[in-house]
Order: sequence, then C-alpha cells, then structure tokens
Amino acid sequence: KVIEALSGGAEERLFHRFEASHGGKRVLGEKLDLLSVLCDREKLAAMPEGSLGAAYYRFMTSENLTADGLVEASNEMKLRENMPEAGKRFRDRIRDQHDLWHIVTGYGRDGLGELSLLAFSYAQTRNRGIGAIVLLITYSANKTYAGCGLWRAIREGYRRGREAHWLPAEIWEELLPLPLEQVRAKLAGTVPAPECLRA
Repeated sequence: KVIEALSGGAEERLFHRFEASHGGKRVLGEKLDLLSVLCDREKLAAMPEGSLGAAYYRFMTSENLTADGLVEASNEMKLRENMPEAGKRFRDRIRDQHDLWHIVTGYGRDGLGELSLLAFSYAQTRNRGIGAIVLLITYSANKTYAGCGLWRAIREGYRRGREAHWLPAEIWEELLPLPLEQVRAKLAGTVPAPECLRA
C-alpha cells in the first residue's frame, strides 16, 4: 500500500520503458505468462542441476513458498483496475519476478536480505514508495543489525541494482534452464550477495 501510494507515477514510467524494450515487446506481443511457468513445479523440478530454474525450485520448496502466493497477497490490495490489459500484464510480471530476483542476486528472505533486495529494486524501478520503505526500515532496524553494517548493505544493494541489466524486461522463461552462474554473468552486477546477507 505504501509503494502504491508513494509511487509518484513510477508504474507508468516503468511500463513505457518496458513496452519500448525488446523484451517488453516480446512479452506483450507473445502474451508471455511467467506465472504459469513458475507454477509448473514438475517442470521446474526437472530443470538441469545448477540452472536458475533448479535453484528457484529449491528456494521455493525450502521456504515453503508458491509462485501464486504473491498473487494472493496482491489480491488483498485494491489496486487500480482501470489499467489496459498490457499494463496489467506488466504489473503482474514485475510481481511474479520477485523471487527470481532473490535467486539471481543471492539475497535471502531474512529481514536484511529482503531490505537489501528492496534497495536493489529501488535502483531498478526508481519507485519512491520502495525508496521510502528502505529508508524507514533501515533507520528503525539499524540497531538490530549493527554488527553487519546495515547502511553499507543498503548502499551495496542500490549500487548492484544500478549496475545490473534492467531485470523487468528479461525473458525469464528462457533463462530458467540456463546455468545460474551464466545468468548472473549475463545480467551483470548481480553477483551473489555478501555472506552476511544470505539466507
């Protein structure tokens, strides 16, 4: 709700960038549905060892998560429903990528890992709502993670987000079977997170 309220038109800007990109044109033209791919647990379980898909499957299984769990959470919010079909497809695709970003960046699902991924996400989206959450939580949680260098971790997440390829426009369906390290090298800037930030 905070992200939605403070976005400042970021979603529209992101969508225009997306629809102008090569990946965005493919997603919209071919009506690619990332969620259906991520919900196919049998296919994910059969992905080659060491691949992004295999890592994603292990991550979701070990954390007891499902790809449509994010859908259920987002359905609890009253998001704008007057968006064109292409805009909704983009919004849903951004939502469905979240756990893939965890895998590619190496950030865990603990509080510090999620916060670092938010800093990474802010650099990717320039959504002021995400930036506000990062600042507010960092101020309040600084004492809890004093030994890990919280502000340094946030700055590192932001830097990595700026250096990485623009992940929203990636064709994740084609990246899933590839070796995880190859995907990280392709996307640049998304090397594994520092040891203290991993789950």
